[in-house]
Amino acid sequence: MLGKHQKLEFLEVQNCDSVEEIFEVLEKRSSMMEKIVAKGEAVPRFVFSKLTNLSLEMLPSLKSFCPDMHISEWPILEDLKVYGCNNVEILASELLGIPGSHGDSQQPLFFVYKDALPSLEKLELCGMPRLKHLWRGNFQPCNAFQNLQTLKVSECDSLENSWSSSLTFQNLTTLEVSKCDGLRYLLTPSKTKTLGQLTRMNVSNCKQMEEIITHLGDEVMENSIVFSKLGCLELHCLSSLKSFCCGDYSLEFLSLKKVIVRQCLEMETFCHGVLSTPKLKRLQLTEGGEDEVEECWEGNLNSTIQCLYNNTKVWSSKED
Repeated sequence: MLGKHQKLEFLEVQNCDSVEEIFEVLEKRSSMMEKIVAKGEAVPRFVFSKLTNLSLEMLPSLKSFCPDMHISEWPILEDLKVYGCNNVEILASELLGIPGSHGDSQQPLFFVYKDALPSLEKLELCGMPRLKHLWRGNFQPCNAFQNLQTLKVSECDSLENSWSSSLTFQNLTTLEVSKCDGLRYLLTPSKTKTLGQLTRMNVSNCKQMEEIITHLGDEVMENSIVFSKLGCLELHCLSSLKSFCCGDYSLEFLSLKKVIVRQCLEMETFCHGVLSTPKLKRLQLTEGGEDEVEECWEGNLNSTIQCLYNNTKVWSSKED
């Protein structure tokens, strides 16, 4: 298959319980590898020059896409789905960018260069209980995932709060995170600066998440946080959520028109700083058509959330 993989346009691997690698190199001294090493490159590589769609689903034994010491390149890959790959701890890593990575016990699914996946537009990760990192590398900021538009992450309980620390996501428009019980927060103020194109955010069923945006001690304090294009925000079934942002920041949502808050019973207020939502006229409590939606409004988003919280506590005390 060496060489022939360059003609692949679509690759889907599903429900193979014993598969540990997608490509295995049996001829260690193939003519292709000798040619690559002769050019002075440190490691051999696979170049999938025509592949646009890659789907890896229900592969519980999968450890890596290519063998150790092999770089993979995906110049026009647009859609990547990884579902039910229980052993994967790191999605992508720079092979030469991390000291000791050659013997790293946490082998990534993909060894890549720092500007990896330049054309990727949609990334979906689901049912990966050991996944800790989307990316590991020494370059900050890095150019990996630079054109990603849609990111969906679900059922990744080990995902660390540094999941996107060095990734900029400057073209991301849709962010969906659900059932990631290891996350205590989603973003930092500095990370929101890279999300200038974000139009939709949906966070649901993350049991430990206490706030969406939090300030870390080593970050420079910001006066304001601005979401210029975010039009839809959905928060569902976040049992530990206390507010969108607990810090004393000014929050500006210049385009926000739709907010759904459902089953966030510990949410006392939306934020503690100055809040601006000039286009928002209501808070939805349910989903559905215009005639089916349950909603409320107390003049502004903070007052509405506070009213809901107080009413919930009054109702709970009556039940007790």
